Amino acid sequence: MHIFLIVLLCIVAVLVVLLLLLLFVPAQLLLEYKDDDITAKARVLFLTIKLYPRKQKPAKEPPQPKAEEKPPEPQPQKPKKKITLDKLTRAVKTAKGAMKIIFGRMKISFTKIVWPVYDGNAADTAIAYGQLQAYVGGALGVLQQILNISFKSADIFADYDNIHEKERCIYCKIGATPFIMISAAIYVYTHLKRDKLI
Repeated sequence: MHIFLIVLLCIVAVLVVLLLLLLFVPAQLLLEYKDDDITAKARVLFLTIKLYPRKQKPAKEPPQPKAEEKPPEPQPQKPKKKITLDKLTRAVKTAKGAMKIIFGRMKISFTKIVWPVYDGNAADTAIAYGQLQAYVGGALGVLQQILNISFKSADIFADYDNIHEKERCIYCKIGATPFIMISAAIYVYTHLKRDKLI
């Protein structure tokens, strides 16, 4: 029994050490936005793990209400808060100093961006396109002071005929150690929550 406990403790200790080492092995987070869906994958060494979306379990059929009972009324859903570029930029400005330490060690590469802009008619589309260009330029000016961002292919254009909507996509790679990625995720979430941005 004594030998069994020693062997078990050794195995647990080895597993803990391996997990700690994995936290400092270079890794990549692969993000994809296409057809209004977001996909996230993590790549560590030779392993690729799908993080989002998870496979959904088959939905259970709701129990049939008895003849005397009334079916429960659907509860009104609270509107979901969205993280916009404006909110993210404000969060970055409020925590610029500390973010440089964490995010300066991350390399963010946008391998492909296709973003057609359409807003009803030619005049409104032109205005919306100009506003987006100005806004993205201003936001990038703030973000590039902190983040190591590069763009391989970025195509933002006015889609006057509204025929390129299905081509909209963003492919992004974030390279860092899992320890840095986890720290960054916790940092962003806590600050967005604190500032009531999410």
